[in-house]
Amino acid sequence: MKGKIILHDLEFHAFHGVYPEEQKSGQTFIVNLEIDCDWGQAADSDQLADALDYVHVSEAVKEVMETRSDLLEHVAKRIIQRLKTDFPQIEEVNVTLTKRNPPIGIKTGGISVVLKG
Repeated sequence: MKGKIILHDLEFHAFHGVYPEEQKSGQTFIVNLEIDCDWGQAADSDQLADALDYVHVSEAVKEVMETRSDLLEHVAKRIIQRLKTDFPQIEEVNVTLTKRNPPIGIKTGGISVVLKG
């Protein structure tokens, strides 16, 4: 049984960016994930051991977000790599990574990159 688990609006304070002020004071980042897996065993057993534990997924993303990078694309790629390494049952991950207040001189709700892997 194929399906997705979707984690909405994981919020982190991190120090990603190319500008010194971003690296010094940090800012808010939002991560959204869509994870494709085979959910058949978990759906049948009703046991967490047979499921993808979203608590552990969230903790892995938090650890990735704590390691600074210049580019959002690089952070998103590292999230995908970490999740697929730690959770081999994952078939595909879509990551949307949003920088809430990018230093672009224009009011915005954020700038996002979307990567699939």
